[in-house]
Amino acid sequence: MGLEVAKGIVRLEAGITPAERLDFRPRALVLWWCREQSAGCAGGIGFATDGAGQASAAWVADDGMAPGVLSRWGAEAPLLFHEDPRAPDASYRAQIRLDGHGFSVDCDREPEYRWLVHYLALGGSDLRSAAVCDLVLDRTGRTAVSGLGFQPSTALTLLGAGSAVGVPRSGLAVGFGVAARPSEQAASGFVAQADAGGTIARGAQCTDAVAVLPACEPSGEMDVVSRLVSFDRDGFTLETTRLTSGLPIAVLALAGGDYAVGMGSASSKTTAIGFRPAGALLFGTGLTATARPRDIGRLCLGGFSRDRSVGCVSWSTLRRGAWPPEPRSRSTTDAPFEVMDTTSGGLHAGSRLSTVGRRRFSLTWPIRDRFPRQFGYVAFGPERHRSRLRDRLRLLSRGGSQRE
Repeated sequence: MGLEVAKGIVRLEAGITPAERLDFRPRALVLWWCREQSAGCAGGIGFATDGAGQASAAWVADDGMAPGVLSRWGAEAPLLFHEDPRAPDASYRAQIRLDGHGFSVDCDREPEYRWLVHYLALGGSDLRSAAVCDLVLDRTGRTAVSGLGFQPSTALTLLGAGSAVGVPRSGLAVGFGVAARPSEQAASGFVAQADAGGTIARGAQCTDAVAVLPACEPSGEMDVVSRLVSFDRDGFTLETTRLTSGLPIAVLALAGGDYAVGMGSASSKTTAIGFRPAGALLFGTGLTATARPRDIGRLCLGGFSRDRSVGCVSWSTLRRGAWPPEPRSRSTTDAPFEVMDTTSGGLHAGSRLSTVGRRRFSLTWPIRDRFPRQFGYVAFGPERHRSRLRDRLRLLSRGGSQRE
């Protein structure tokens, strides 16, 4: 059975309890969402597992409700719907129930708006363990996290999520990252704040880090930079080199399967990963990876599965100095990754899944402007069972070939 991946979308609205049928039992879900009506920038990202933890981060900004009012929150729940920046306590949660044939969604109250929830479901015999843990980055230096009960093969991070978040806070601060090993990690994030002096919006995209967040100020500094040092027998170790204040973070740790993490580019049709992917997540600010933040507030998160199901959501505000901030979100089921124009709401770049090959995946870019566009990715595949020397010699003695 290997490692199975399914990409799909669930529509949440009043009076409906969605249930998704899959061809396998999911062990973990990555979820991301926005309102079906694209006014404002409301959405979130969440993790769910089969009884081993869950977490989410959500945000809302809507000039039609309250110009310049931006709000964010996090929870120990896989789905958190933050609908009105003026009343953050009115947010509500939804639980995910995984079973042998898919999952269902159960909201704790009727949704006021219709929501589009994208998901990437992970399962199969190769995925041996999946767990969500949350912690607070509260100091620079190394932090060892234990208690998972297994040694991870990869880790996905979500900033501002989990049980330690506390009360809602003003401003947007969104961060997502992933690591397959210390030499393969990537992270993106953006922040936005608005006041009488205008909007501050900044974005960051880095390699060699699993969590990044720019400071919400004109200085151009980073607020958070943390990287994976090691996957350990019972957890993992992070090293934080930049931190201005404590930051809650949720981590989805997976064991089993094969993973590749890196940066892809719209200038290159093919992204080589070393195995046939069952699916992938693509994410980023839509700009090139650099060590310093830029004056763009945007995060895009999308993905695909081997059956060619795709989807992406983008969230953004106007760049620094603009007023009002004009927060936006955009959902598509046509592209695995696209880059929304923060000014017009149109597209700087939009991709299509071309092929899923033996050691790579390929995207075409029917929409692409003249600027360099990069994306982070984590590709998921079955474990590669490497043959032993004795087996190779036995095959060659029979006149066989290793390429059979």
